Amino acid sequence: MKPEVSRVEYLLSKDVSVLVYNGQDDLLVPPLGAMKWVDALDHPTAADFRKLVFSAWKVDGKVVGALKSTGKLELRIVFNAGHMVGRDRPA
Repeated sequence: MKPEVSRVEYLLSKDVSVLVYNGQDDLLVPPLGAMKWVDALDHPTAADFRKLVFSAWKVDGKVVGALKSTGKLELRIVFNAGHMVGRDRPA
């Protein structure tokens, strides 16, 4: 596996929107690891992003995960999903 940090930082420096998502129950890429590398990214709104706390993410009125977002970067943790988020929680 290759780290993608520099590519994500490059995209953010070019004002491209980036969404990072992770299943809450992902054993291959644990959410804590995703949160740490996203918090460590160097980008224009990094300081603001690090200060944020997660907020509830709702679909059809039900809480389905947690998110934090600033500028062009968004991190979502999908509840009750493993490594295959799209299969586990397609909505």
